[in-house]
Amino acid sequence: MPGEEEKKRKITKEEVKSLVEMLRYLMDAYGFFAEKLGEIQKSHKESYDFIFSLEATEKLPEVLSEMVEKFPEASKLYTSILIRMTGYMPKINSLMTLSADEKIELGRNLKALAEDLSELHNWIEKKVG
Repeated sequence: MPGEEEKKRKITKEEVKSLVEMLRYLMDAYGFFAEKLGEIQKSHKESYDFIFSLEATEKLPEVLSEMVEKFPEASKLYTSILIRMTGYMPKINSLMTLSADEKIELGRNLKALAEDLSELHNWIEKKVG
């Protein structure tokens, strides 16, 4: 019976190592995220509360328009980031139901998005600093 054979199957050392490595990366990423989120909430409470409010969602088009007008040199990058983030959210929310190839593609897309966010962060640092 195939069911009994699957139950008796032992996980290999390589499989365990891969799972532990994946969990390590996941915990590191979530830990970094939670820590940064808490730091922002603590140091910029009013902005933090606003960003996660319904009012902020409603004002997003207005804020985007202002950013494009104020900083046209960064608007293409900023707009690209927001559009891609919006497109990736459904896949992120259903990550465990994606195929292996879809997960790999999403991971690569998110890493590329992170690079663009770094570029935007650096641009903001130079502009403000």
